[in-house]
Amino acid sequence: WQSGQDTAMEDSYGEADIVPEDMKSLRACLSCSLIKTEDQFLRNGCDNCEQWLEIAESYENVKECTSANFKGMAAIMDPKGRDNHGSWVGSWLRLDGLKPGVYALSVTGRLSDEIIAKLKAGGSAAINRDRSTVAAS
Repeated sequence: WQSGQDTAMEDSYGEADIVPEDMKSLRACLSCSLIKTEDQFLRNGCDNCEQWLEIAESYENVKECTSANFKGMAAIMDPKGRDNHGSWVGSWLRLDGLKPGVYALSVTGRLSDEIIAKLKAGGSAAINRDRSTVAAS
């Protein structure tokens, strides 16, 4: 998938660069769990969190705010749903209101306290995306 290509997906959603370009060097955003290649994050940042995380053009922020350690993938191409009730998968993953894309089911890692404070100050929830630990009953 290359930015600027005239494709049905880009025409339908008005989005480019929402799907990982290849399966190498994939990373997931620690804030929203969007999956992109390391190069895509470096070039364009996170489609959902860029205003807080400032990932674009900062290799250090890409490493600090994304993780290569994630499990599973879900392609959410219409997060709001055609009837505006949202995707049940998107709701289960707590992706309501986010942009179309490929999202991790679970992301291992944690944002720094400073970045979490910046997210909260900007009105964005800091959601723990790590579902790898299940409470014992």
